[in-house]
Amino acid sequence: MMVQFGDHACEALGAKRLAELLIGIAEYDAAAKRRLRLELTARAAPESVAAEARKRLGQIARAPSFVDWRKVRDLVPLSERSAA
Repeated sequence: MMVQFGDHACEALGAKRLAELLIGIAEYDAAAKRRLRLELTARAAPESVAAEARKRLGQIARAPSFVDWRKVRDLVPLSERSAA
């Protein structure tokens, strides 16, 4: 049986189960953890979002890796690319 994945299916799981799943994913996925932290910060203290963004930009600036501008498109998920 193929289960449909969408808003209604996720809503049916309930907030508690979705929170458990997100926390489990965030334990192993640094990008998901950062996104979850940012979303929670935005809800709890919107004025702190800028501080979180500065913190992340500092981490990126200190990172030893470099991505050539021609390869950036390959790293950005299609869902996050602007329509410009």
